[in-house]
Amino acid sequence: MAVATHEIPALLERAVCLSESDGLLDAIRGGSGGQVVLLGGEAGDGKTSLLRAFCASARERALWGSCEPLSTPRPTGR
Repeated sequence: MAVATHEIPALLERAVCLSESDGLLDAIRGGSGGQVVLLGGEAGDGKTSLLRAFCASARERALWGSCEPLSTPRPTGR
């Protein structure tokens, strides 16, 4: 099975985020248990680029998920 690879551009002002992510991964490797990270921001802030850079540097299996763009129900639920 072919694995998609992405060219990782140089990230600006993301050293702190990458360092914190590396610290969490090191803790997991050390046996401290799993971690949950919530990454949020406006469209175009570089969330996907940050995650791709982290996954490329981590050399671990990464699972990606996404949501379907479903319609928002009305307040009355109808």
